[in-house]
Amino acid sequence: MSCTTAACNPYRIALFTCYRDVPNVTLIEGTSIITNTISLAGECTKCKTRYHADHEDYKPVGGNFTQECFINSACYLKIGSNLWANHGFTKAVYSGMYYFDASASAYLQFRNDNYGKSGKLIKLGRKQICQAFIQESIRTVAQATGEQFEARQNLNIDNVCIYLLLFSTSFEH
Repeated sequence: MSCTTAACNPYRIALFTCYRDVPNVTLIEGTSIITNTISLAGECTKCKTRYHADHEDYKPVGGNFTQECFINSACYLKIGSNLWANHGFTKAVYSGMYYFDASASAYLQFRNDNYGKSGKLIKLGRKQICQAFIQESIRTVAQATGEQFEARQNLNIDNVCIYLLLFSTSFEH
């Protein structure tokens, strides 16, 4: 892997996550659960851009705050502290809530009743369903506009929604 910034391309990416701090995460792939997987992050040793599975962190030239650039083609999205989901799962959440006007609680109840008891037991909470909906909304809007969605790093979810609203309305004709 190499850095994709214009100033560095190509430049090597080093492992950013310390071996002792490698998180043990659970993946949701559609209706399947995969436990005991790991999530690593890399960093360009030249420009200090950090690469994660679903976003990149960088500090703009002359900027005071670190920016997050969400990757439209990410295979997995982080929906909890140690919980990641693939596009199939997040798309199902998005479609259920958007097209059927389901609330996060209704979708959660449907999901846990139908998939939380089969195989490996994993009960989700409303926050994970909301996070999946928002992450998939970001991806859907960004793909429709052909742009990457960027926001300040570590914003609370309310502010991310405001950024998404501003981002989506800036591309309306």
